[in-house]
Amino acid sequence: MGALMNARGLMELIIINIGLQAGVILHGLFAMLVLMAIASTLLGSPAFNWAMGVHRAETSGSATSGATKPKPQDRSANQA
Repeated sequence: MGALMNARGLMELIIINIGLQAGVILHGLFAMLVLMAIASTLLGSPAFNWAMGVHRAETSGSATSGATKPKPQDRSANQA
């Protein structure tokens, strides 16, 4: 659930903007944090989908436990 919180990047931008205005962080750090917020927001969903796809492949591979589906040519041979 936390991996898909895209609003997290928006909250980070608000916080670092307040920090910049208050003089707590410098412009260089602000620029790096903005880039990290953008990168983490853009890559969050694809990384989650990739991780879940890997997990699904592992889960579905063990769930079949050796059972194989017939090939299309096997089905036509059985019908003839």
